[in-house]
Amino acid sequence: MMQVPADKNTKKNPATISAHQRYQHPVRREYQGGRVMSVQLQIPDTVVQAIRLPEERIAQTLLVELAITLYAQGLLSFGKARELAGMGKYEFSRLLGERGIVRHYSREELEDDLAYASGK
Repeated sequence: MMQVPADKNTKKNPATISAHQRYQHPVRREYQGGRVMSVQLQIPDTVVQAIRLPEERIAQTLLVELAITLYAQGLLSFGKARELAGMGKYEFSRLLGERGIVRHYSREELEDDLAYASGK
């Protein structure tokens, strides 16, 4: 059984990857609105072990990849995708650009950005 440490910003117990092919996402953070839904993914141990990352980065990396994919498919807004990824607006936008993912940029977002840039 592999131990996956909890997020360093929380005091939650670490999740485990067991022989039952269960991966519990150990990253915990507060989201706007305060409510958090827990989702458990069934990932075979062989797949988790094949991920070429240190164990402590697997859960966060999976969240980022999920956020990018859901955003690219139009299933999550930019704001919700970056919230899921745990990234700021600039950081998530830069990551999308690095991946060649076109930003879904609405007229409202453009107006907000123009107002911000002009100091309003």
